[in-house]
Amino acid sequence: MKKIIFLVLIFSSLFAFSKDDGRRVYNSYGFFTGLNYNMYSSDFSTLPGVPCCSPLFDNATGVGLSIGLLADFQTNNIIEYSGFDFRLSFDMLDAEYNILEPKAGNVIKQELIDINNPSQTPVDDVAINHNLLISLSIISLEPTFRYSPIYDLNLHVGFKFGIPVASSYNQSSTIQSPDYIRFKEGGFKRNVANGPEIPEINGFQSSLVLGAGYEFPLSKKLYIVPEVRYFLALNNVNIDTWKANHVRVGVAFKYYPIKVVEKPIIMDTIITRDTTIVYDAEIDNPITNFVDMTVKETRDETDERIFITKNINEKYETFLPEKITIAAEIKGQIEEVEQIVIEEFEMEEGFPLLPYVFFQEGKGQLIDTRQKLRSAIQTDDKVWQNDDMISNFNEDSLAWNTLGIHSNLLNIIGSRMVNNPNTQITITGTNNNSGVEQNNITLSEERSSSVKNYLINEWVIAPDRISTKSRNLPSVPGNPETKDGSEENQRAEITSDSYELLKPVFLKDIVKVSNPPTINIKPEVSSTNKRSEINYDLEIKQGINILRNVSNQQIGNDGYTWNILEEPQPLFEEPIEITLNAKDQYGNNATDMKTTQVQQLTIKKKRYELKDDNRIEKFALIVFDFDKATLSDRHKKVLDDIKTRIDENSQITIEGYTDRIGSADYNKQLAQKRAEEVKKYINAAESKVTLKAIGQDELLYDNDLPQGRNYSRTVLVKIITPIK
Repeated sequence: MKKIIFLVLIFSSLFAFSKDDGRRVYNSYGFFTGLNYNMYSSDFSTLPGVPCCSPLFDNATGVGLSIGLLADFQTNNIIEYSGFDFRLSFDMLDAEYNILEPKAGNVIKQELIDINNPSQTPVDDVAINHNLLISLSIISLEPTFRYSPIYDLNLHVGFKFGIPVASSYNQSSTIQSPDYIRFKEGGFKRNVANGPEIPEINGFQSSLVLGAGYEFPLSKKLYIVPEVRYFLALNNVNIDTWKANHVRVGVAFKYYPIKVVEKPIIMDTIITRDTTIVYDAEIDNPITNFVDMTVKETRDETDERIFITKNINEKYETFLPEKITIAAEIKGQIEEVEQIVIEEFEMEEGFPLLPYVFFQEGKGQLIDTRQKLRSAIQTDDKVWQNDDMISNFNEDSLAWNTLGIHSNLLNIIGSRMVNNPNTQITITGTNNNSGVEQNNITLSEERSSSVKNYLINEWVIAPDRISTKSRNLPSVPGNPETKDGSEENQRAEITSDSYELLKPVFLKDIVKVSNPPTINIKPEVSSTNKRSEINYDLEIKQGINILRNVSNQQIGNDGYTWNILEEPQPLFEEPIEITLNAKDQYGNNATDMKTTQVQQLTIKKKRYELKDDNRIEKFALIVFDFDKATLSDRHKKVLDDIKTRIDENSQITIEGYTDRIGSADYNKQLAQKRAEEVKKYINAAESKVTLKAIGQDELLYDNDLPQGRNYSRTVLVKIITPIK
């Protein structure tokens, strides 16, 4: 009972702020159902007229169902939120007695028998269970007074009056232990009895009722009410001291016939206008256009009235004449360049002479090489003419290009043999000794003969100054297992005891260097109008000379990079003006200009002003043999010449290179060995020499060509010598 009161108090506190929705002025109707927990208290040992040996039937429990109708009548004129609750119910008050008598043998010893030893009196510890199953159903009227201390919480107190409509009983006494004991009548059971009605049952039942419930809305008129009720019996089930108490836990459904009252509706309209301002450079007067309209209704309801608000939103677009301003600004590296210095240097470079003429596979005529020839060549089936035919050859006028110089190999040797009439050469024809060239000595002879005939016919060299040989692979072949190596073995080799014939080609020139060499110019243009299409151009000018004129179509996202020494280049010591001109489709203009100074340091000027100058000399050795770093006598003669050009103030850089054949790591080591061999032979002071092993990280020449791969097997020596 205390627990029930405690739960009611907790439940009340949780819903202390329930809302008054006005339904308490209406009576309500409905039905309920629940589960009964039945608790019998009694003090009898046998039903009237029913034999039983039980010492006492005192307490029993059971469960059953309840169902019924309800009506709740308001009494607010007496106490607010109160009423009378009437219920008509059908209740099942079933319960079961199980009374275990552990020492029954002491009482009914003479009524028991030991089946194992019938002549002997049974033991005293015989246990007998006395069972009585009661079935009782009543129809009841439950008038209670309801009070709601909190709006939705209902507390009930009242009475219950009922009449039994059905009852029955089942009774038995059963020996529980030991299993070898029987009643003398035979079997484990006796006093077995049942009846369709409880003997001498009281035809009127009454109880005190206490209960609580809480109403939850399912709709505006229908509510569900979880509830609990306790029934304390006021009279006995029959003439004995036997009361049937029970607790009902269930749920009720209550219907309130609430009248729906039409609430007054209050209408309101709110109009808003949104105007978007658009500036347009193509109009002269303002223009306003209707764009769109949206209508949205909102509804708000209180207990007294309904508010409906209509929100109308109108959108307009107004075009106003726009005054456009465009801006142009020169950004980029040019902002940091205050002066461009263009300086002249004396430059001399030595180009190695590779004495090999490379042929196409299976071919033996000079038309099948990359050599430039002086005149047309008669072959068996046609007359072939070189596109770059050379009539007047001058070694000093050759372009500064290693492969270009090699294409004039036969003309260089022919010219030098003319100038050195006592020299002789040997031409050795070779082949790759595989496929169509395998053991093809005839092809090797054809290659050496075609070279000899060209020198005789075009350079008028006496035949007795030229000897020819033929063989399969060269004496120092390229790797015949690779395509590149096979191509290099298809050649004619020229050898001589004369250094003058095969020495490097030395070329001299005056070169210019600009500091900085390039300048990045980044135009930035903008407009206050997003639809402006701005065209612009960059003009770079020195005096009246226009050096560059670049349109915006030629300028990328990173701006324009001006290569200063590309023609036309600055020639005077006048300021450079860089102008950015911008114009949009509406005729608006913007301009920006940057100025930078120019200093021309010519050799003449530097020496006249007694400034320091440098002489720069670059030399490439005669190429190394494939996969070799050994200096030949021919290499040493070139280095002897280089050593004469080194002064006490010279700084020397030695760079070793390789072709693409082989791994990068191996070629780096090979390049290091080649550079170290040159350094050792030059024997310059350690502080003057810088060594670099490039390997195949930087291929000097086209390695798809055999001559390009051969020329890549080299060492470059760069000498920078100050001139006072």
